[in-house]
Amino acid sequence: MVESLAALVGRNPGFDTENLLVFFVNLPVTSYPKDPDAIRFDKEFTDRLQSLPGVEGVTSNSVVPLTGGGASIRFLIEGRPVATGHENECNIRDVAANYFPVMKIPLRAGRLFNDSADTEQAPKHVIVNEAWAEQYFHGEDPLGKRIKFTYSPTEPYREIVGVVGNTAEAGLDGPDEPSLFLPFTQDANSFIPYIVRTGGNPANAISAVRASLHAVDPQLALIQPFTMDQIIAQSPSVFLRRYPAFLIGGFAALALVLAMVGLYGLISYSVAHRTRELGIRIALGARHHDVMRLVFGEGARLTVMGVFAGLAAALGLTQLMRSLLFGVNAVEPVTFAAVAVVLVLVAIVACYIPARRAMRTDPAATLRYE
Repeated sequence: MVESLAALVGRNPGFDTENLLVFFVNLPVTSYPKDPDAIRFDKEFTDRLQSLPGVEGVTSNSVVPLTGGGASIRFLIEGRPVATGHENECNIRDVAANYFPVMKIPLRAGRLFNDSADTEQAPKHVIVNEAWAEQYFHGEDPLGKRIKFTYSPTEPYREIVGVVGNTAEAGLDGPDEPSLFLPFTQDANSFIPYIVRTGGNPANAISAVRASLHAVDPQLALIQPFTMDQIIAQSPSVFLRRYPAFLIGGFAALALVLAMVGLYGLISYSVAHRTRELGIRIALGARHHDVMRLVFGEGARLTVMGVFAGLAAALGLTQLMRSLLFGVNAVEPVTFAAVAVVLVLVAIVACYIPARRAMRTDPAATLRYE
């Protein structure tokens, strides 16, 4: 469980999660009735945020990564007709032109969006991620190909101009999902999730960001400001594994300690109980290594039987935990081997200490031992 949680938290989500502040702004339709109004607000607000001390980048995405949800859309690939109702479907995201550089998402091929080539009046463009390119083009270069959304017959074809790396959308434990990205200037929204990258703790920038928003439009509110670390910690994929990991891991550690104490006590008592027998053997000429071999042989037999019985039971019971694990096999060789080695070492100590005590005792005294 601990290894699984570490693997989940340590997974690369496809972007740099350090020092990110996330918040939302909802533009009322009465003040921002059309897309150009939202675009104008976005530019003014972004420029103001960018001028704040400690701010390294400001961008937006209609769906913040690792939060789940978001929209999907049906589309057709030019030259690949399909029957109505059987169109392809994937995630769709509206992003700022600088979204990928600010999030440090790598460009795999083609180009990124820019404010000069992807204006509202410019030809429609789209960027896809690697999962999309692999699923729909199977290794073929998608650059220059065109797609069309099917929600309206008047929708124009959009040219694929770039391919970017995959990012975790629903959660750290989710698979890479095919996604399309549209420039915000060509598909603006009134509800805008912003992402601000800072040079230090992003939580310290909240008050300055709120003041900047009020300076642009006093009627707007800063909605749900969170750091990316908080989003990751509260995400279902991490939340639903962290506490079971602590709970089950705590009980497992306690069980291991109890097993060690019980094993040591049992073998130590067993050897101490044979003090008279060992004294007789020593009195009759048994050498020290003969006594040690006798004691260790008996202890090893009991230990090996117990370890193999425990491993067999654990191999069966851990199959019930598969749904809680990520990046770790339910039958993890290192974990099983480590626990077995710990118990064997405990057994060795449990055999050695009382055996040494028995060998140091005067044979005459051991013969009188009760």
